[in-house]
Amino acid sequence: MEGLPILAQEDRWTYRAGKFIRRNGLAVGAAVLIVASLIGGIVSTTIQARRAERRFDLARQLAQAVVREVNGPMARVPGATAASASMIQTVIRYLDGLAQDPGTDPAFDFEIASTYPVVADVQGNPYQANLGLPSDALANYEKSISIYEKLYASSKNTAATKAEALAGIIGANIEAGNVERRRDPAQRPVPG
Repeated sequence: MEGLPILAQEDRWTYRAGKFIRRNGLAVGAAVLIVASLIGGIVSTTIQARRAERRFDLARQLAQAVVREVNGPMARVPGATAASASMIQTVIRYLDGLAQDPGTDPAFDFEIASTYPVVADVQGNPYQANLGLPSDALANYEKSISIYEKLYASSKNTAATKAEALAGIIGANIEAGNVERRRDPAQRPVPG
């Protein structure tokens, strides 16, 4: 009468489980709902994470494509300077947003770090057609150097990764030095 298993009955786990569920229906129902909501949450979160990752990859690809276009075919089009400047500003916003995400993927960090100098070259590299923005170029070289320095300083990275980061630091510093050397003396900061 209390819903407990009868000893005279054959002892099967299904019989015992059925009796237990009838005795504790509310608690079992609540547990099933909790487990179902956890599974639903995990599935939903996984789907959203994959969707966000795809969008993130598309944003990276877009930024790279814009930089290639501005640095390539658009550089040869007369009168495209305003459009190039606008596109570069959009790329910088994307890069800055991507750089703020503290990732754990060195390849992704290298990708960002190596894109900043390309943008900086378009802004103010004195040895190619540029937008005439040496201060902006120097700021983007500094962003690149900062990312490379973090990659170099990370104890998790291999010797090869550290060597690549060091090469990036040196390369970005050389390019920044070229901009500084050719910059208008009136715009140069006064040492001291």
